[in-house]
Order: sequence, then C-alpha cells, then structure tokens
Amino acid sequence: KQWYQRRVAITAGSEGPITNVVERELISVHMKTIVEMENSGVVYMLKNDKQDDLKCMYSLFQRVENGLTCICEAMKGYIRECGKTLVDSESDVNNTVSYVQSLLDLKARFDLFLKNSFGNDHMFKGAICSEFEHFLNLNPKSAEYLSLFIDDKLKKGTKGLSEQDIERVLDQSIVLFKFLVDKDIFERYYKQH
Repeated sequence: KQWYQRRVAITAGSEGPITNVVERELISVHMKTIVEMENSGVVYMLKNDKQDDLKCMYSLFQRVENGLTCICEAMKGYIRECGKTLVDSESDVNNTVSYVQSLLDLKARFDLFLKNSFGNDHMFKGAICSEFEHFLNLNPKSAEYLSLFIDDKLKKGTKGLSEQDIERVLDQSIVLFKFLVDKDIFERYYKQH
C-alpha cells in the first residue's frame, strides 16, 4: 500500500529518470564490487549453491548495461578454476571413470545454475560451453578417458541400471564428446575397446 501511495506521488514523467538514477547509483557504480565480494559475490554463490540468490542478482543486473556480462565473466573464471583443478588432479590412469564422472557432475551442476538462476540465458550457456571446451582439451588424454568411461558404462553399467539410466549417462557423455577438439582420437581409442 505504501509503495502505491509513493508511486502515485511520483509523476509518470519522473518515474523513469528516478529509476535510472537509482539503478545507476546502486547497481552500475558498484556492480564489480558486488560481483567480486568474498563472502557474498558470484563465486561464493556458485560454491555454496545459492541458486535463488544468483537468480535475484541476475534479475537486478539485467536492468543495467553490462550487468549480465559482469556476472558471466565471474562465472567463467570460476568454471575455469574448477575445471583446471579437475584436469590437474587427474593423474591415476585407473581413475579415468571417476575423472569423467567428475566432469559430468560439474557440467550438470552448471546446467542447474543455467536453468534455475540464469533463465537459460544464451550468453551464460555459451560461456559454460566455451569454458568446458577449454579445460576439457587441456588434458590430452580426455578423449581416451571419455572412451574408457563410455566403454565401462556400457559393459558394467548394463547390470543393475535401467535402460533410462544408461541412456542418460550416454547423453551426458555425448555432451562432453561435443567439447572435444580431437574427436578422431576418441574414435581411435574407442575402437580399441
């Protein structure tokens, strides 16, 4: 009721300029600081699965020029950091299945952010895809590991898994396959199994 009374007091011609000033002073001027805040910024929200908070930030920042770009850049940096950590931690050849599964889990996590926080925004979707493509191809053995993962799931996975579960795993694997630059290497390794 109070908002309505204040709104009636503001003339129609002045509401737009007042809104612009408020958005500029409260969002635009401080957006980089807000996004990079250590205990409440974008990276913090991504690390702590704060999907609703990210959605609020997304809706506020879309009101100002370059607001979404600012959020997207922070998200890209965090994805790259997570992916590089996964790629660097891969050292045990016997651990290839868990390496690929970790990549799939990370992709699924960011797909949830894309859907629930960023409204399937094309800019965010493109950023997620480009970052996954970047760090997946940092490891020259990614194609081999993906082929071993698929082979493992098809051989062992048919026991105790429903057809839908197997199809879901294969669909997720295909997403990673699309990010590979060396698809020929994948094919060569897969034919060996």
